[in-house]
Amino acid sequence: MLQLPVFHSQDLTPALALILTCFGYLTYWYLARSPKLLNRLFSGADPDALALRRVLWLRLIGVLFLGLVPAMIFFTFTSMTPGDVGVSSNLNPDLFYWTGSLGFIVAGLTYIGRNNSTNLENYPMIRIHQWGTNLIFLNTISSAGFLLAYEFLFRGILFFSLYAAWGFWPATIINIIIYSLVHFPKSAMETIGAVPFGLLLCIVTFTTGTIWAAVLIHLIMALSNDFFAFQTHPDFSYKK
Repeated sequence: MLQLPVFHSQDLTPALALILTCFGYLTYWYLARSPKLLNRLFSGADPDALALRRVLWLRLIGVLFLGLVPAMIFFTFTSMTPGDVGVSSNLNPDLFYWTGSLGFIVAGLTYIGRNNSTNLENYPMIRIHQWGTNLIFLNTISSAGFLLAYEFLFRGILFFSLYAAWGFWPATIINIIIYSLVHFPKSAMETIGAVPFGLLLCIVTFTTGTIWAAVLIHLIMALSNDFFAFQTHPDFSYKK
């Protein structure tokens, strides 16, 4: 006779983490990508202003629904603290080793793939053809805020709560599955690439005990991808 899995009280926290991750991301995706909503918000803007505002809106919504809202709900209804999910001021020396070595490798890989046509279609995300110092600064700050929220949800709340309840490999496998699926709308290449990259970030997070290395490595990948795509794409240039 088929027996249903038994739900224990210790499963409540990882279950909430899974719910927050899925619904947080779906809410973010809808609000950031809905054509009707975007048309209402940004109708009448010139092409450059529209390109900038859409990306900044996407990143702002990400900070809210991948970071702040899940954090408020999670810490209200569980006994876990920010330190329990990797938001800690205790900087493990391994953090600097992982960030430096893997950051260098990731930047090298983005350089190698700089001529990929799909990559050039998607990056840099802000599709303004002439960039100045202010735009570079705004892109860097908004990317950092978004990726902090992103990694807080995936490698913080999701990974650490699942790890505490079910162990490393169940937490890592579930994390990678969800992480790769959210890349599916972008491209098959990013969906496939999210599997080894997600595994790497889970290992780094587990080893260092914080989310900081994952945040920094992800930010290095994003900014180097923007930089090399910008340098390669014939339609983009820098203005002083």
